[in-house]
Amino acid sequence: MSGSRRGFALLLALAACLLILVSLGTWIQARHHLAQVAWVAESDDRIRGVRGSAEQLLQSWISSAPVVVLPSGGGSVLIADDALLSDGQVIRMTIRAYDVCAAIPAARAVRGDALVANLPPVLQGIRSPTRGPVAPGAAASLSGWIDTVDVPPGARRFPALVCDQPLWWGGGPSIRQTDATDPTAMPAVAVWISPHQEGTLNVNTMPMDLLRAVYQELALDGIDQVADGRAAGRLGSAPTIDAGRGIRLVDRSSAWAARIDVAFGAQHRAWWVVALGKPGAVRIVSRHVIGETS
Repeated sequence: MSGSRRGFALLLALAACLLILVSLGTWIQARHHLAQVAWVAESDDRIRGVRGSAEQLLQSWISSAPVVVLPSGGGSVLIADDALLSDGQVIRMTIRAYDVCAAIPAARAVRGDALVANLPPVLQGIRSPTRGPVAPGAAASLSGWIDTVDVPPGARRFPALVCDQPLWWGGGPSIRQTDATDPTAMPAVAVWISPHQEGTLNVNTMPMDLLRAVYQELALDGIDQVADGRAAGRLGSAPTIDAGRGIRLVDRSSAWAARIDVAFGAQHRAWWVVALGKPGAVRIVSRHVIGETS
């Protein structure tokens, strides 16, 4: 075989090897990509499964008709902050509940309203998604308002994640006070104004500034006794008022919202979930995805 033929054969062999290497590299990249896609899909499935468990836990907690007395400034209830290991990855689930009956009805968010005047200043410019009072049973139809309302600077759409030490599947619900000096307590629209609120207000959870405005509007006595009881953590009784006033005072709530966070490895998802109903018949009526900027 001549030198030119041997050189040509060698070039062909090198080209074939190069083609094989390129094909192998492409195959390895494709396999790696498919493995990543499969892992992400598996992570999403696990996260959705844990979210479902979190919602069931929230519903069960509401069904138990919990007795909650929040501090005078308002607050939240940490229902669960749990973590476990699965295939070498940590799954963490956090459920922090906020009383819907501690918020003002979205229909009251109008200029000059006495309740609006007692909201955090940054939220006082938010306006109602509807004109006039919300008809009984119709509040849920306004749930999409919370996703579209313009959130002013200095406020959040949903409350921030509070990163406490995980309880590792132990411990009971605990109260966290809303503190204006706490950076995680930037006023959240969904906590202070609720489209699911039709005028049922809880005397044991509503921030005292708002509750004082309610008592003044209804010309009720006894607000100082309520304030003293809240400061001491004592459960107070709701006074009976005329049903025609558009407000009903209660001492415990059957409507709660919760920020649910689920993290699996590097994946993290969060939702704002609203659940309401009587014991044994609590249902999820609204679920909103919480984005990074919400």
